[in-house]
Amino acid sequence: MGLDLAPREKRLLEALLKTYRHLETRIGESKAYVEKVYEESREAQFIRTIPGFGKYLSVLVAVEIADLTRFTDAAHLHAYAGVIPSIHSSSDKTHYG
Repeated sequence: MGLDLAPREKRLLEALLKTYRHLETRIGESKAYVEKVYEESREAQFIRTIPGFGKYLSVLVAVEIADLTRFTDAAHLHAYAGVIPSIHSSSDKTHYG
């Protein structure tokens, strides 16, 4: 037994279901890509050994950080990653980062 919808609502429901199916497909493609990158990335596999880091976060960090040699020291990496709080003030404006 199907829903008894007015034509307008039926069209809206069909459009939403089409969007949902498209997104489900894209999510599946993205998951497959993350799996592929993880399997090919020693860095992501190493990062995953950190407690709290799953496969997706490990791949994200490995891809985002990329080549560690571009950072002159750990402090620069920390600053890039945004894990060290900072305050920048000028006149009457203050930015917390």
